[in-house]
Amino acid sequence: MRDMRTRYGGSLASYLLSVAWPFTHLLVILFVYLISGRSASYGTDLLLWTASGAIPFILYYYPTRWLIVSRTDNAGLLSFPAVLPIDLVISRIIVELMTALIVVATIFAMISFHLGDEAHFDLPVLIQAFLASFYFGVSLGVLGAPLVFLSRAFVPAFMLLAILIWVLGGIAFLPDSIPQPYRDYLALNPFIHCAEWFRMGLYEDYNSETLNREYLLMTSTGLLCIGLILDRLVRK
Repeated sequence: MRDMRTRYGGSLASYLLSVAWPFTHLLVILFVYLISGRSASYGTDLLLWTASGAIPFILYYYPTRWLIVSRTDNAGLLSFPAVLPIDLVISRIIVELMTALIVVATIFAMISFHLGDEAHFDLPVLIQAFLASFYFGVSLGVLGAPLVFLSRAFVPAFMLLAILIWVLGGIAFLPDSIPQPYRDYLALNPFIHCAEWFRMGLYEDYNSETLNREYLLMTSTGLLCIGLILDRLVRK
């Protein structure tokens, strides 16, 4: 509650801005596609194709963005002996998860209204993709939080890394269309697997040779473990 009050001014209207802001990513990409006359790389609906890359980006970018500064934003709370740095990280994870649920639910409501009877989603696969993408963002954020606590110079570095991961993550192309061995190089980017996992749930007939669920989960777990170790070292 303190995190929401300090970040959003303590009002519902301020918090609604944080929910509305992620929609700009979806709308900007869609607008660029429309004015450039570009068609969907898969399927016939441009909104659905745009959402397949924008939703996993929202799910991983915002947890990363806000978690890396969770300790510095709430450093005053560390003067209380009962509050540990990891508590600040966990509280921000809860806030970001609530926000992500609202944003994604609203986007899917918009897509369902747009497609009408043509909307056929695989809900279990979408839930898995949601959790995996959010987990990746949390892991990257937990890794960055102790580093940013040591030096704010890490903030722009992590933001640049997050954008680069997204740009090279198959948002504007089909990873399976990339010839080998370049496809394997691109598949080292965990975000590609987030986007491909979402597409498996959005499209009934979508198949992906690039998708490797185990790689995504193992990479996220590795980043999380390194981040927790760094957190302990920084505290010492």
